[in-house]
Amino acid sequence: MDTRLLLNATTGNIEYKTPAQYAATKQHAIGPSSASAELRIYTDGAARGNGTASSIAGIGVYFGPQDPRNISEPLTGPRQTNQRAELTAIQRALDMAPRDRQVTIYSDSNYAIKCVTEWFISWRRNGWVASSKKPVENRDLVEAILTRIEEREALGSRTKFQWLKGHDGDPGNVAADELAVKGAEEAILRT
Repeated sequence: MDTRLLLNATTGNIEYKTPAQYAATKQHAIGPSSASAELRIYTDGAARGNGTASSIAGIGVYFGPQDPRNISEPLTGPRQTNQRAELTAIQRALDMAPRDRQVTIYSDSNYAIKCVTEWFISWRRNGWVASSKKPVENRDLVEAILTRIEEREALGSRTKFQWLKGHDGDPGNVAADELAVKGAEEAILRT
């Protein structure tokens, strides 16, 4: 859930909060132990026909069995790639996670993890130009994730990333993959 959005009760439209409304948003969970326990979130992306013009992708975010925060949805936007799906899943996980709680995100995408833990440092320094002298791909998603991580850090929360070997039987990774595949299949049905 994007904490910058609110429902206008008069018009029924979803709108962005004003800076004052956003600043007044409650930032902390209720209860002494909720912020101390680490939240483990599994993310994955799936793309049917990855690398082709007809590629269709989905995302999966897994908090746990029967958790209402679990997400399975098609990737939005015209660029339907596995890398964008992986990054979008991480972004959605951070949207859903309480900002004042320690989080570890488990992903089978080295690319996505390195984008938001290592490579961004030189990309920022070089004006978002990659070593290939081309603009950084998926910059919009990387910057959105970094914003969420930095918001969390400002509240004293740590965001860690852990790589998992994909399709290796880890229950959380399997569940996230199933959600991502379901999201891609939903996108296919919509076309």
